[in-house]
Amino acid sequence: LSLAVIGTGLLWVGWFGFNGGSALGANARAGFAVVATHLAACSGVITWMTLEWLDRGKPSVLGMISGAVAGLGTITPASGFVLPWHGVVIGVVAGAICYWACTRLKNKCGYDDSLDVFGVHGVGGATGTILAGVFAVAAVGDTAGLLEGNGRQVLVQFYGAGVVLAWSGVVTFVLLKVIAFFLPLRVAEEHERIGLDVSLHGEALQ
Repeated sequence: LSLAVIGTGLLWVGWFGFNGGSALGANARAGFAVVATHLAACSGVITWMTLEWLDRGKPSVLGMISGAVAGLGTITPASGFVLPWHGVVIGVVAGAICYWACTRLKNKCGYDDSLDVFGVHGVGGATGTILAGVFAVAAVGDTAGLLEGNGRQVLVQFYGAGVVLAWSGVVTFVLLKVIAFFLPLRVAEEHERIGLDVSLHGEALQ
């Protein structure tokens, strides 16, 4: 867990690099992107922590860093197009919807997602893509969103998210089917129980 916290800190700082760096210059747009990114991560932490506290009686460090990554992933499509306070709102939405995806949707659908990549990055990324069409500010990124009267931008964002979901889903399905012809897609249950670090890689703690 301590290494996961360190990794999240590294991710958090690195996220400033590619969200702010997307402006390709040290300018106001880059500054807005960095601040919105930071605020989204902070509000994602607080939201996830609060929901976990209400749901399970206590917060957890793992939940809090998951909330941070949820905020970071969700603000990314909108960073450089929104104001800093929009980052707070997007972070709150990210913490809530990603918490739901990781604790409710996964259990209901029964898919295997041990690291909650789909619940955090998939659901969060799609949510952020759509919210970019809601909160986009023309003065920041030259594109107006729903709040500035451009409702069509939300439809554009839905279209983009849908295309990515369809493309990645179809290609992944095809690749898995091809791989399945040559080797099994899942290890034996015994290896899962022992842990792949030990059973396959021989990385037992000394």
